[in-house]
Amino acid sequence: MSSNNTFPYAVNVDWLQVFCHDDNTDPLNVAYYGKSVYEFQLLEYGSRHFKQIWEVIDQDGDKYAIIQRIPHSSVISPDGAIIQLCNRELYKRNFSSEFIVFLASHKFRYKSISRLDICFDSNVLLRGLKHSKLIKDLMTGVTLKNNQSRVAWNFNAIANVGKPMECNSCSFGSKSSSVSTKMYNKTLEMKEQKNKPYIVESWIYNGLSIEQDVWRIEISIKSDASNTIRTDTGEIFRLSPDSLIMKQMVEDVFFSYAKKYFSFKRNNNTKNKTRMPDLEIFPKERTLTLTPVRITEEKDSTRSDRIFLKKLHSLLQGDIEWDETTYNAIIEVSNSFALSRSLSSWRQKKLGEEIYRKGYEMAEDKKFKDDINSFIQNILNHKPKASEHIHELTTIIFKILKS
Repeated sequence: MSSNNTFPYAVNVDWLQVFCHDDNTDPLNVAYYGKSVYEFQLLEYGSRHFKQIWEVIDQDGDKYAIIQRIPHSSVISPDGAIIQLCNRELYKRNFSSEFIVFLASHKFRYKSISRLDICFDSNVLLRGLKHSKLIKDLMTGVTLKNNQSRVAWNFNAIANVGKPMECNSCSFGSKSSSVSTKMYNKTLEMKEQKNKPYIVESWIYNGLSIEQDVWRIEISIKSDASNTIRTDTGEIFRLSPDSLIMKQMVEDVFFSYAKKYFSFKRNNNTKNKTRMPDLEIFPKERTLTLTPVRITEEKDSTRSDRIFLKKLHSLLQGDIEWDETTYNAIIEVSNSFALSRSLSSWRQKKLGEEIYRKGYEMAEDKKFKDDINSFIQNILNHKPKASEHIHELTTIIFKILKS
């Protein structure tokens, strides 16, 4: 039951999409998938990035997942595939463990989460604060948001005569942001778009009133923002379906990201916003054990960055006979550096891409991780001028060792 420190709420995963390596060697056709307990239907069209789209139907006749495979571009690994678990499945118990089994049994080797949405549904916020009041206070400057303070508002198109339009949604961050957040009237959305009984069942099960509007706070996390650190051990790890097996684990992820990306200050006109008092909106009786952390951030490229990639490329094309570990390390550093500077397409056009494909898989190899420290010394011994980029190199090495 609700109190001064807590209130009824429901936390669920609302979107789960992963990138996998497709280890199937046989043709993926209806006959092949006929060996599965699932039914696989190849659609007549592809997507922007993949040639094939398959719908996976479970034994009850419900859509279970959507598979995109066979990439158009050589920038994506040839065996790359995107698999999205359908919305209904995410509200079922043990959805994550069953998804892990599905991937393994159908020869899809998990690589990373490409998108994860986690939502917090409730009638009110802490101490009875209404979501509409929070929106009003944000619009008038009574309340200020930490991080991503630029906001997009969405108002009801139809307003009562003589009354101002009501704002039913606000969002922070853009579609290209690594993390974006949104708060909106979920009851209203389902009335206007599509009712989802399984979501309503989740509300009832968790003690929410369906006689009142239910609002949703949603956090959308992309692959490059999925690294977290355990505050109790200092361990850095990446979110995966394993992180979502238990309800408590899902809540830990939500509240940890909310602390960083959906927190607020009471505006007391202090010049330094960090010294303003916090506005607490979530249940207080929680101990957070995770903190989102960014290992690297994509930066705009410069001429020196392109020169550096050319130098790395010349090492691979030169007369020096590198040992296999160092050769693979050069490839991996080139891959990581190109991605971090948005230069993958440039490198493909100017330098070719074929020799770099193997490197995309090397970061997962334990021996490669153990040996990669020797790369720095080896490359500096042969190319002393590379020391000009020692900061970038060590940053990339740190990322690989901690991944």
